[in-house]
Amino acid sequence: METLTLDSSGGTALFGPCGNADDGRRLVLNDSRLRALDVHGDRQLEVIDLSGCRTDACLHLQLSELPVLRRVYLPAGGEGAVVHLFALTLPPTLEIHGAVAELDADWQAGTFSVRAQQRAWPSARLLGQDALAEDLAPNAGTEGSLAVVMNPRVLPAELTLAGDMQWLVANAARVTRCTVAGPPRVRLDDAVSLEALTLSGAGKVEVRRAAALEYAEALSGEPALAKQETAEAEEEKKYGTGGRLTLHGNTPALSLTGGWGRVRLHTPNLARLALEHADRLALHYCRYLEDVSLPDDQEVDCYGSVPAPLLHRARFVIDEATLGQTLTRVEDGETDLLDGVLDAMSRGETPHAVFHSLASLRRLAEKGVDPERLWQCRRTLSANQCRSSRKRKQPGLAEAHYQHADARWHWTFPDDRQDEGLRDDLHLWAICAPHSEAARRYGVTLRKAVYSKKGRLDQDKLVQILRLATAESAPQAIAELALSVLAKRYGNDTLPGVNLAREHEGIVGYLPRLLSVPGISEAEHQAVLCATLEMTSGDDLAQRAEQLLRLAPGQTRALLMTLSRQPDTWLSRYLDDTAYLPLPAFMRPRSGVSAQEARQIQAVRQTLMQLALMPSSAAQA
Repeated sequence: METLTLDSSGGTALFGPCGNADDGRRLVLNDSRLRALDVHGDRQLEVIDLSGCRTDACLHLQLSELPVLRRVYLPAGGEGAVVHLFALTLPPTLEIHGAVAELDADWQAGTFSVRAQQRAWPSARLLGQDALAEDLAPNAGTEGSLAVVMNPRVLPAELTLAGDMQWLVANAARVTRCTVAGPPRVRLDDAVSLEALTLSGAGKVEVRRAAALEYAEALSGEPALAKQETAEAEEEKKYGTGGRLTLHGNTPALSLTGGWGRVRLHTPNLARLALEHADRLALHYCRYLEDVSLPDDQEVDCYGSVPAPLLHRARFVIDEATLGQTLTRVEDGETDLLDGVLDAMSRGETPHAVFHSLASLRRLAEKGVDPERLWQCRRTLSANQCRSSRKRKQPGLAEAHYQHADARWHWTFPDDRQDEGLRDDLHLWAICAPHSEAARRYGVTLRKAVYSKKGRLDQDKLVQILRLATAESAPQAIAELALSVLAKRYGNDTLPGVNLAREHEGIVGYLPRLLSVPGISEAEHQAVLCATLEMTSGDDLAQRAEQLLRLAPGQTRALLMTLSRQPDTWLSRYLDDTAYLPLPAFMRPRSGVSAQEARQIQAVRQTLMQLALMPSSAAQA
């Protein structure tokens, strides 16, 4: 086959007999443009040789109904190929020479899918219908390669995996005991009969569909992978060098002995757990766990729910889905869960956990849950996040921790949830403040938090307060908070020079809504007028002034005259020069402007005076 016809993506498909060497038993391609190849229905093809298709791109192969295919040679270089296999019956053993990044197969009686971690496998071997028990023995020169056992008949009841290959057993139903001594990674699928597991060294074992596993032991040993693998080295720093176990299934009782690195249990029916030691233990949806034996200093992360025996020692790792399920149960009447949920949420440490805790507290507050309890949970959450990671390991919070948290408004959220997190916190405060003395006192902290110790404005916090306060049906507490913040900023008859970032300028048009807040004071009324005119852009100045003249004609006229008498450097905020506007007041020129700027500033000054002298009938039009 001298020339390939490729589509625009560099792909082609071959159907039926397509071998071009060795009497049709071998397909040899040498086209560096090749990016994807589908080969279907060739019943005599034994070898596919793509080693001449040298490319750095990822090669996708789909090999379907090739019943005698035994070897595939991939091109050198690149990040590894993605290989898909399909057969009507269990195919023969297949050797793939070259880097493989992803591999999956479907042979009617079984399936598997696997993806390389950190880097591609240098080769892969799939033990099929002609495989022998001897093929399970370690081979020289296969470090880091992948071996997949597709044929379950070669597996003994007591399986030992050694050497330095990575193993995937697609159907481990025959295995009752497994010893892993050397391989860096092992995955046992459909391990329904597995009763005991022994891991020697720092390998990683994943067991799926475990139903009978009762005992797992981690023996000390040297790590199987070389230390130059940066990602592996970083993981060892985090979790230690002990063996790592991930278990999926319905096993009811489990005993883990020896020194484990990281253990993850996805075992929803687990009722009894005994653990000798693990650097980290994570429990996923283990809500029925009743009998627990752990070291006193054992760290535990719980996902989905916290089992009753761990309520006061585990960290509840919260995501939207799992927490949502628990909150729904509370809202549906399972109030006995509330104490545990609040305790778990207050222990959130990661930015995501803290964000979801605050969102959930707001949700509970809107459902009418006791505001005093919710605010106390929020105080504990804040106090925990205020502490350094080293101090978080110390049990309990002292009154000083709460005092520190009550005196600051600061959270560490995920980068893309900052605004949403602050809004949830403000809504929670607004609901709790009328019913909780601690929440009511926290209003002072919110007002102070908008300004730094040096009096500089925290624009993000100011914008969040103003955004919520000017929304339709805004909570009274937030509207009053916004008024007090503006009154502090403009309360000394000065114009402090607040320039909002362009993405926030739209909020200025809604500030006049604050003029209708019940009980607004004269100082707060004046502050709203000042803020509206000072924060608006030059393009919107006339429109904003006319809006205020309709609402408060006397005060607005006086303010417009005051603005018209401001120095040139202050009035320059209304110019359209984008290189000039973003500068803070202290960075602007203190004397002297160009002739063009002087003319523009004079035009602004005249506009302000004309607006101040505008007849009332014109403003009302």
